[in-house]
Amino acid sequence: MKRNRRRSRRPLSRGRASAPIPVPSPAVLELLETGHYEDAVRRLREGIRQPSRGARGGARTSTAAVARLYFNMGYALSRLGRHFAAARAYRRCVELAPDDADSWFNLGNAYREAGALRRAGAAYAAASRIAPDDHEIWNNLGNVRAAVGDASGAEAIYRRAVALRPDYHPGWNNLGSALQALGDPEGAVHCYDEAIRLQGGSELLYFFNRALALLAAGRPEAAIDDIRRWAAISPFREGGPRPVPAPDWIRFLKSIAAPRARQENR
Repeated sequence: MKRNRRRSRRPLSRGRASAPIPVPSPAVLELLETGHYEDAVRRLREGIRQPSRGARGGARTSTAAVARLYFNMGYALSRLGRHFAAARAYRRCVELAPDDADSWFNLGNAYREAGALRRAGAAYAAASRIAPDDHEIWNNLGNVRAAVGDASGAEAIYRRAVALRPDYHPGWNNLGSALQALGDPEGAVHCYDEAIRLQGGSELLYFFNRALALLAAGRPEAAIDDIRRWAAISPFREGGPRPVPAPDWIRFLKSIAAPRARQENR
């Protein structure tokens, strides 16, 4: 089963429990927003390396301002795929601003993308202590638990995510994946039903996961019908990968379902 993941929170994210993370200058903001991440990293490093001004040079650079520089550097490095370097930047950020949940959240994302799952889990846990009502933090913590093989722990965390935000369809999808790993395909089907209903029925991932759960529950015809319904939706996205043609999905599901049906009829 595939799980939903959440990208790192962007600079200038607002409306959160933690303080906003403004970009230090309009020039750097423009570089980040236009995808010039290498140039942004260079400018941010220059800002960090500038010595703090003393009495003759005016006010000293504040700790919060330096933390913002590291936050935005981590964001740019993540976008460049340099996840360990991004984690180092976010680690410095949380050292300077330990009460900022977004910084811990992005640190967790960087570690997760780098494959350091236990470090990612520790970062998400720290974020959850600061912002315990943030459903996305719990969702990503659940993803880490699932990735290290703790399906039971992942289930409990995903349940907390959807309790905090009942219309959060990625959480329902991920809860379904955890339940299927725990041997409860019918419970998984219910969760995928919720994910599809809440999302609007155009996400291929949810139909695929529900089809697998239906197969595991011994309902191959319903699984095939699921794929046929997906084919009728035509979920092609401009610029995205082309989905596998529906007839191939149906043949694939039939090849799995037919032997299972024969075994059950013996």
